Amino acid sequence: MFEPLLRGRIDKALELWKAQGAHAILIPSGGQGSDEVISEAEAMARYLSSRGVPQDSILLEDRSTTTMENLLFAKHLLEARGLGAYRCAFVTSDYHVFRTSLYASKVGLKGDGIGSKTAGYYFPTAFIREFIAITKEHWLPYVIITMIWAASVLSPYLGSLIFSN
Repeated sequence: MFEPLLRGRIDKALELWKAQGAHAILIPSGGQGSDEVISEAEAMARYLSSRGVPQDSILLEDRSTTTMENLLFAKHLLEARGLGAYRCAFVTSDYHVFRTSLYASKVGLKGDGIGSKTAGYYFPTAFIREFIAITKEHWLPYVIITMIWAASVLSPYLGSLIFSN
């Protein structure tokens, strides 16, 4: 039914929900890909329901296509419920918690990231993906570091070119 990473996230959320007294609102999040019969959020909601989560404890967010949208749209759903002050937990794969936490802070979602275990064979690919995503968002320090490095490596050659004429 689910790929292992997604099942791990759902099971971790379910475990947390039960440990907290089974009274929180769960927001399965994720849109529908062109090759998918239903949205990721709908698939997760069905799984949660089959594990005993009542429908009134599930808020579906099925429009998002990115992590940033997941968090922003979930925040809008919580605000529309008029819950007042709240604190949430966003459950994701353990390698993805850092970036998700950055995005949650950026959209003003008050909460904590909880990571579900990732299989060791997937971790190198996941790490590279996260590194690239964070680098794209925070590119300036990398440009500065590269310029300093290039200047230090090229400076002996530039000096010899200037004085050789």
